[in-house]
Amino acid sequence: MQQELPRLFSERGELIDDVDTSSFDAATLARFEAVRTAHQSNKQAQDQLTAAYAEVESALAAVKSAEAFFAAHWPKQTFQDLWRENFGGGPRNRMHGVGRI
Repeated sequence: MQQELPRLFSERGELIDDVDTSSFDAATLARFEAVRTAHQSNKQAQDQLTAAYAEVESALAAVKSAEAFFAAHWPKQTFQDLWRENFGGGPRNRMHGVGRI
């Protein structure tokens, strides 16, 4: 018959470090080690996920900054601007006037 594990987690969900394992048999000690290993792996994964979210937020802030800089220095080109560039004295017409076409 397997021995019951004592309380392993606090009210905040943190692993209690000072669990007395001296009275555990081999099967109970193996269960306890599995729980402790899983808890530590879960904590590491959560830390990595938090770091990844912070990296994504930083990248999104950089994209917004670049878009704001681009919008401030180079306004969006409209179809009217394209028409003027190609037909209303734009570079193609200037080239024709010089005799390059």
